[in-house]
Amino acid sequence: MACIAVSIAVALIIYGIGLIPLNLWHILAWLFGPFGVYTVIYALIKSREPTYHLVWGAITISIAIASITYNILNPIVVLGSLILVIVIIGLLGYWRGRKS
Repeated sequence: MACIAVSIAVALIIYGIGLIPLNLWHILAWLFGPFGVYTVIYALIKSREPTYHLVWGAITISIAIASITYNILNPIVVLGSLILVIVIIGLLGYWRGRKS
């Protein structure tokens, strides 16, 4: 929760002083971006279920990327990339589980 609160506070300050113009699509990036990065870091450092957390981290980061780049990059490209990342994470988790 602190991660999201800090992100919203920074967004309000940046929009409030006019550094970047307000775009409602970017709000998703401010919410999901830091949370996704936090989830991936947590998965790599402390999680007992890293596959689960890596998948959710990838999903939230993809939402953030799609909301930032929707006018430059087709969101379908982000969705396709997300599917590939989830498959790779799943295969790594499967192979890791078979070795144990």
